[in-house]
Amino acid sequence: MAELAAGTTVAGVFTRNQCPGAPVDWCREALKGGRARALVVNAGNANVFTGRAGVAAAKATAAAAAGLVGPLEDLVALGRELAAPTLIDPETHRAFTSVQFPGLSGVLPGFQVFDPCPWGLGTEIRGAKHPHWTGTGNSPSTYGHFGRTGSFLWIDPVAGLLCAGLSDRPFGPWAATAWPRLADAILDETARTAAPVEAPATALRTASGAPGAARR
Repeated sequence: MAELAAGTTVAGVFTRNQCPGAPVDWCREALKGGRARALVVNAGNANVFTGRAGVAAAKATAAAAAGLVGPLEDLVALGRELAAPTLIDPETHRAFTSVQFPGLSGVLPGFQVFDPCPWGLGTEIRGAKHPHWTGTGNSPSTYGHFGRTGSFLWIDPVAGLLCAGLSDRPFGPWAATAWPRLADAILDETARTAAPVEAPATALRTASGAPGAARR
């Protein structure tokens, strides 16, 4: 897979075969916009006559590629929606942000086993975990997620803040040290320069691309 710079203009030449593979059909539609962020090259084998499974595989491949090259702005947009939902059903949002299995122990990857290890529906909830990838000043209700690609997103509803970061370095010990420092610096600076936010999450403030949060 090759990553293309934002705003790259693209075009394509396709087969005239009346029975093209699902990837060809998908590319024809995608190229109508004239822009792309990634190019996925297959093994050169024909992918024709694959039916619905082939269409599903082409869409899944495109979705996976999009997930690898999404810009920081998209990650922040996701955070804003999680913090102040306009599209997510309220019941689903409550499941995202509340502990789903109280008292369940588990592993926080890259850190240690915690008992309990609170998780929402797809998001990790900070709770009383220490050490942690968010800051020591983050509230127990902070929720979010991080990945092996070195990306992270957390939302602290008490502080009224979200923080997102992308990196060109895989997750490792450096992140376990740098991310909490970044979070605490943001929380300290926010507390120093602004009055406490007591409004709902609609008053959310965003911290992204700050020193220490690498941008791709």
